[in-house]
Amino acid sequence: MKVYITLLFIFSLLLFKSIIASVQIQNRYLLGDKFTYAENQSTTTINILTGEKKVQQQETIYIEHIVELNDPLTNTSAEIEKTYKFVRFTPPDERAARRLLSQRTREFFQKEIELSVSQYSVGQRWFTKSITNLDKLITVTRIYENDEYNTEAISFDIETVGSITTLGHTIPHHYWIKRDIDVETGAVLSEETIKKTTVIYQRTTDITTRKLIKRETHIHDL
Repeated sequence: MKVYITLLFIFSLLLFKSIIASVQIQNRYLLGDKFTYAENQSTTTINILTGEKKVQQQETIYIEHIVELNDPLTNTSAEIEKTYKFVRFTPPDERAARRLLSQRTREFFQKEIELSVSQYSVGQRWFTKSITNLDKLITVTRIYENDEYNTEAISFDIETVGSITTLGHTIPHHYWIKRDIDVETGAVLSEETIKKTTVIYQRTTDITTRKLIKRETHIHDL
């Protein structure tokens, strides 16, 4: 009887935890906010016929500056200006480095995949399918207090499988993303992406990691 009660108590705790483990991403960013990221990308290319292997690395630090809010009341969308502050290629590629350091690009502020409900909960998962024939499975894996950034965060696992046809060739795609989001702002805190593609006799694996190293807002800095 004692064992049964103990198990029932543990089950109740787990059930209670699952009930409260849900959040709504607020998207509380402001015009002028700046997010500085450190990003490392490693690209490994293997010739399937010869076994020849080539590895390239790219290390960057860049700033995403919110320069336009399409709906200031709800923050449903925003545009950022992206500028690079540091670039290093291995093997060295000075021309590519200068090109990145000199460019300013306009992009949409990255937000998590759209969901038909307002609340995210641990264990929740759903499928999406794009017009490019890529199937995507998204899973909410964790909701937690992130001590490093002093904020509440949510973790997603995203797996994408499919193929894209370009220039008459069908290119298989398979990649995984682990992404942590700041619940308050909707900004990416950290992310790891592993992407694998095969084109004819060439197989490429890209591993990219990025991490928020500074956030400047009108309210406070992280």
